[in-house]
Amino acid sequence: MYNKVNVGYLDNILYDFSNKIIPIDNDDIDNQMRQNTNMEINNINENINNNNIFIANIKLKLTIKQSKSLQEGKEYIINSLGLLINNKNKTNDGLTIFGDENANTRTDFIFPKEESNTNQNHAEIKYDKTLDLFKIKSLRGNGCFLKIEQKILLKDEDIFSFSFFMLRVKIDIKSEEINNINTVIASLLTLEVLFGEEKKRKITFDSRKNSVIRIGRLKSDEIEFEFEDEDVSRKQCMIFFEDNNWYIVDGDGIKPSSNGTWFYPEKYYNINEGLIIRMGTTLFECNYI
Repeated sequence: MYNKVNVGYLDNILYDFSNKIIPIDNDDIDNQMRQNTNMEINNINENINNNNIFIANIKLKLTIKQSKSLQEGKEYIINSLGLLINNKNKTNDGLTIFGDENANTRTDFIFPKEESNTNQNHAEIKYDKTLDLFKIKSLRGNGCFLKIEQKILLKDEDIFSFSFFMLRVKIDIKSEEINNINTVIASLLTLEVLFGEEKKRKITFDSRKNSVIRIGRLKSDEIEFEFEDEDVSRKQCMIFFEDNNWYIVDGDGIKPSSNGTWFYPEKYYNINEGLIIRMGTTLFECNYI
C-alpha cells in the first residue's frame, strides 16, 4: 500500500521534502550543487503538493526482454513520481511518458533512432494510489500493445491485434423488460478489421448463436473468423460470452498462439505482475518490487 515518506534520492544527494539536504559521505559537494539540489527539491515538493502525489512503497520494474535498439536485460525502475533513472525530463509529476528521438521536452523515456514504429509521444505509465498499482495507456497510433496471457474483458471500441492485423470490437446489448426488470437477452459483437490485407472486413456475431468465436487460420468448422495468412496461428485467439460480457483469450484458451495476441490500451489499463508490453520492436516485462 502507499504511504507518505520524507526521504528519497536525487542523483547522489539524499534529500527530504522539508528541504533539508543530507550529504552522502561526499565532502566535495560544493555550495552550488547544494543550491541546485534545493531548487530541484522545491520543484518536486511543488509538484507533489499541486498534484496530490504520494510516494508509494511499491515500484514498477521494466525489464527489456527483446529489442533491436536497446540492451536486453536492462532494467528501468518507475515509482509513483515517475522514472527514477535515465529520466530525460525529471518533472516528477507521477507520469512516465515514452517517445522517440523527436519527442518534446515532456518525454521521459526516449527510444534511440534505431527503434522503429515509435511515435513522438508513444505511451504513458502512471501510478494509481487508490489501487496501489501502475496503469498504462497508448498515446497515439501504434503506441503500445499488451500481450494477452489471461482472459481480458472486452468493451465497446476495444482494439486487439495479431500478426499484421488489427481488429476493433463493437458491442450492441439487446435487452427487454421481463417481470418489470430490464434483462439482457443478447449481445451482438462485431469484429472489424482495421489494418491488414482484409481491411474493412466486418462480421457480427449474436451471443444466442455464437457464445464462442474462434479466430485463426485453420479452415474448418472450428473457426468462425478465418484469416488466410501464414503468420496467423491455426488457433489464434478465442472470444467467448460469459455472464453477459465478452472476453478474449489467446490461442484456444489452453495452448497459446505462436506469435501472441495483443491488446491495445486506448484507455488506462492496469499493469499486472508479469505483463509484457510491446513498444515498437521492444518488449518490456513488468514486475512489482
